[in-house]
Amino acid sequence: MDIIGILGLVCILAGWIPELKDTIKNKKNNLNIKFSVLYVSGSFLLMIHSLELGDIIFTILNGIAMIMGFISLIYTIKNKKK
Repeated sequence: MDIIGILGLVCILAGWIPELKDTIKNKKNNLNIKFSVLYVSGSFLLMIHSLELGDIIFTILNGIAMIMGFISLIYTIKNKKK
């Protein structure tokens, strides 16, 4: 059963990586700042919940999603200052 979770994790990350690369390359992100804050917060809370449940796959997924979302949030904030 873990293989299904791992495959799901890989698919989600494979979808996120090109977007994050574009954000870093272009040094901008057009996401709504409210969405970005909620996404990072939600990923953090889900990561804590997954840790409490002992679910390593969802802990990894939500941890990486939180980091990627945080990087996007930084670029969103930088764009708003300009």
